[in-house]
Amino acid sequence: MLRVFPVGFKLAGTSAPPLSKRPARPEKLAKKVRSATSDWRVLISKNEQKKSKAALEKENALARIDQFLHSSATRLSPDTFNHVEVLGSGSAETEVTHEINRLTGEHVAIKKLVKNDFTLKTIQLESFLHEVMALHRLRKSCREKNPYMFCMLGFFEDDESFYLVTEYSPDLIPMWRYVDADVQAWVHLSLKIRAKIITNLVNGLKRIHRRGVAHNDIALRNILFNPLTGDIRYIDFGEACYECPNRDAQDLRLLVYRTLVRRDEEVKASQDGKHPLAKALKLLKSTLQ
Repeated sequence: MLRVFPVGFKLAGTSAPPLSKRPARPEKLAKKVRSATSDWRVLISKNEQKKSKAALEKENALARIDQFLHSSATRLSPDTFNHVEVLGSGSAETEVTHEINRLTGEHVAIKKLVKNDFTLKTIQLESFLHEVMALHRLRKSCREKNPYMFCMLGFFEDDESFYLVTEYSPDLIPMWRYVDADVQAWVHLSLKIRAKIITNLVNGLKRIHRRGVAHNDIALRNILFNPLTGDIRYIDFGEACYECPNRDAQDLRLLVYRTLVRRDEEVKASQDGKHPLAKALKLLKSTLQ
């Protein structure tokens, strides 16, 4: 039997559910769904923007490099140079040679990356482009006295290889070769020369960092120097990154204390401000702070 209750009547022991537990109205539920969906889309959009921004920066950098290096002033080819010697090779696909520009008589170093299925699909090509982009970014340092690196002179390619052309000085030798030839070789260098080497290493790293570039592979094999003057050049920027956390300062400190400074010399320099190594080591320490 159907029972009819008057308006306002309620059964004993019953009450309306609290507002917080009432089922959401369809329009409110839809609004919440739209809001959550909007937040999710914003988050996805931000992540995509970060990725696309990095890709765009790389694309723009490569475009600027292409515009700069393929201008009429930098058109080069293998025929432009006379071969002198092979300086080194990282693999069967990469080689660094000492060449002389036939037109200017200038000594240059050329890094060659062979084009094949292996290099075009591996990190070798990425490393090669990293170096090109890093040297392009550091080009303003080339206008300053003693840039502490070999400046890029050109970049070109043919059907077989990519070529990166930089400055080169036959007066400089790799640090690793100097140590390898004589384990005690550093002892033969005067404290004055060693102090100058350390100072140049620190100032060079500061100069590179000021341009927003981190070398990321500070090692004996990637530094050339003159044992008579203390001049240095950082080379091989294949691991370089931009505005990024890096280990350059720590790696430089390890290199200095393992090869250029003995423990007893470090102690004397810390106790005597007039010691030949004192200023250089103080500069090195300030770089790590």
